[in-house]
Amino acid sequence: MTETEPTTKPATKPEAAKPEVNERDIGNGVRLKVESFTEKESKLYGFKFNRVKFITAKDAADHFTRISKGGKSGDEVICAMVNSNLSARMRSQATQIFLSKVKKIKDDDDAKPIDLTDEELDTIRKECDGVLISEEDALEYTPGERDVSAISGLRKQKDDLLKTISKLRDIAISLKNSGNIVEAKKHAAMAQEKLSQFYEIDTQLKAAEAKAEAKAEEDVINLLKD
Repeated sequence: MTETEPTTKPATKPEAAKPEVNERDIGNGVRLKVESFTEKESKLYGFKFNRVKFITAKDAADHFTRISKGGKSGDEVICAMVNSNLSARMRSQATQIFLSKVKKIKDDDDAKPIDLTDEELDTIRKECDGVLISEEDALEYTPGERDVSAISGLRKQKDDLLKTISKLRDIAISLKNSGNIVEAKKHAAMAQEKLSQFYEIDTQLKAAEAKAEAKAEEDVINLLKD
């Protein structure tokens, strides 16, 4: 297998970064993290609190399953948290998009929704067909990422996976040469699992690139028509 052309198909648990100074690893992918209130104008300034921090989503789900007093599934807890967070974030984004449309139609950076006439509101509604965030944008939204296109994000994932596969392969070869066959097989299996992710991301990337090319071609044709 070469770095440019992986040849085997079919995630392994990612290597966890070392705990930070204010973190303590308590096992099972769970860490205790100490955080402080840093706003000097607040009465809470200087107070600290502990919270848990997880290495993977599976560790989080397992943890909540273990500690649930009512027999709740950790997956259920995680999904509820993610869905609640996404709802709040997308609602906030939709609000900001609407506000930008208000400022545009009023040609005033200080304009507010209350300033809209019924006619202007109807114009905004018709302009976006009443939808402030499209299905495509909703599906491509990744929390914590800003100004990163779907294509560039997929390319980064692909490159990172390729580096990880190469590293695991080299470790497996080194272990095999040293006679540690068991560990060599473990690392080879991890490399193969990462390879399955590589092919999946590669498929998504090619589809996204094809879509972008088609859109660019359509835009050029429309320009020529004008």
